[in-house]
Amino acid sequence: MSNKVHFGVKNAYIFPITESVDAQTGEVTTTYGAAVKWPGAVSIDLQAQGSQENFYADDSVYYVASSTNFYQGDFESASVPDAIKSAIYGDIVDDNNALVETQEATTKYFGFAFETSGDVGGHRTIFYKCSATRPSLGGSTKTDSSAPQTQTVTITAIGRADKVTLDTKDYHLIQASLNEGDTGYSTFFNAPYTPTA
Repeated sequence: MSNKVHFGVKNAYIFPITESVDAQTGEVTTTYGAAVKWPGAVSIDLQAQGSQENFYADDSVYYVASSTNFYQGDFESASVPDAIKSAIYGDIVDDNNALVETQEATTKYFGFAFETSGDVGGHRTIFYKCSATRPSLGGSTKTDSSAPQTQTVTITAIGRADKVTLDTKDYHLIQASLNEGDTGYSTFFNAPYTPTA
C-alpha cells in the first residue's frame, strides 16, 4: 500500500558508477560499486526538469506531450564525509590521512538512494545516475545556540547510459522507488534495485 504523505529523510547511500563501452557495438554497460553510506541527511529536494508541448485544435488545448529529462535539486546533510568526497569527487587520501583535492580530479557518476517515512511505512528511492557539485566551505563563530552548520550539494540525476528491458521495450532508467513491504525493500541499500519485467 502506498503512502498518502511523505516526511523526513534518512539512510542516504551512494553507489559509485563505472561505465564500460563495448568496442565492437558501442553499447555501454553500467556497473555499480559497493554502497557508501552518507550519514547526517537533513533534507532533499529534487525537482523534475523537462518539457511540455501543447497542441491546439478545436480552439483549445487538444493534446499535451510532456517528458522528464532529468531531476535536479539540493541534498543537505550535516557534512559531506571524506569517503563520499573520495568516491564522488576523486579526492585522494595521502599517507598522513589528509584528504587532498587536485585540479585534475573529475567528478564521478553515482547511484543515489535514500529513505523517507510515510503514514503507512517507509519509502525508498534510488536515482540511477547522478552527479553532484562540491559543497561550499564556511564557518561562523559560536553563539549561545551553537547550531550546527550543514553542507549542501546540488545533485543532477539523469538516465542511465545503458538500457533495461521492461515490458518488451528498452528504457534508460532515471529512478525507482519501493514502499515498505514490497519485494526488494529490505535489500534496497545492498545494491541498486533492478526492475523486473
